[in-house]
Amino acid sequence: MRAPARPAQFEYKLGLVSPADYPTTVRMVQMAAAVKAETNGRLEIRVFPNSELGSDQAMIGQLRLGSIQLACFGTFESVVPVFQVPRIGFAFSSPKQALAAMDGPLGNYIRNEFTAKGMYAFEKSFNAGMLQVATSTKPVRTADDFAGIKLRTQPAPILIDLFRTLGASPINVALAETYTALSTHLVDAVTFQVYYVQAYRMFEMLKYLSFTNHAWNGETMAANADAWKALPPDIQTTLKQNAAKYTLLARNDSFQLEAAYTDKLKREGMAINTADSASIRARLGSYYARWKNEFGSTVWGLLEASAGRLG
Repeated sequence: MRAPARPAQFEYKLGLVSPADYPTTVRMVQMAAAVKAETNGRLEIRVFPNSELGSDQAMIGQLRLGSIQLACFGTFESVVPVFQVPRIGFAFSSPKQALAAMDGPLGNYIRNEFTAKGMYAFEKSFNAGMLQVATSTKPVRTADDFAGIKLRTQPAPILIDLFRTLGASPINVALAETYTALSTHLVDAVTFQVYYVQAYRMFEMLKYLSFTNHAWNGETMAANADAWKALPPDIQTTLKQNAAKYTLLARNDSFQLEAAYTDKLKREGMAINTADSASIRARLGSYYARWKNEFGSTVWGLLEASAGRLG
């Protein structure tokens, strides 16, 4: 007879907003399995994708309280304002440039800021890709095309200010509510990575996909500080090593899949164009000045060391 399985010493929940087939989710499921195997079942991580534990903001609250122990998404700026720095408009020209910044001094600075908020941020950032603009009314080709657009965006102030500076009307709508917001004309445009436009069938409401590459979007996995400290050093090491391993695998997945998602949107009938990003960025002098003043010279210096001079 086989002895009954020994219960896990630590049972942790990992909350995600991304769907089950998204690279982040797929690789986090694999990470959880590897951690369980390598710790001989002492740490079991249950993965909850697709906002099953609530919205990203609800999960941040749960994470800080300790009712969930791990969370992974790209919207921690509500409690860690400096988290939004890598998303400043037109700073990075590619995901690889942004990821290099997050693997270096800028990323280290941001991760250290999690500590004061009762969280531990893991070292490697996921690549969620460059943000684009999809609209139902007209393609975005120049800065003038932003005028008057009712645009769904993430709640990051740095993105809201970007679009207001360009003359759009940014509106904060939760991911799960975006399709309804499009169908009721609360918004007539969205800013997302191409994956979300395709996966959430937003192409049914939108006609144009404009590659503006206006901001990079990344995701970070964070742990409740007390839950992290409760883990013995050997389990911490195993979790950190596997988090880094599977995050890097998810990055590679994201690089390979963006072209496939774009092709699907073409076949769904979306008209695709590339915006004149340089002319749009030329309108952002006051925007860069405001955010340099907001974050201070130290953070701004770390950003420009990776992205080049802004403003």
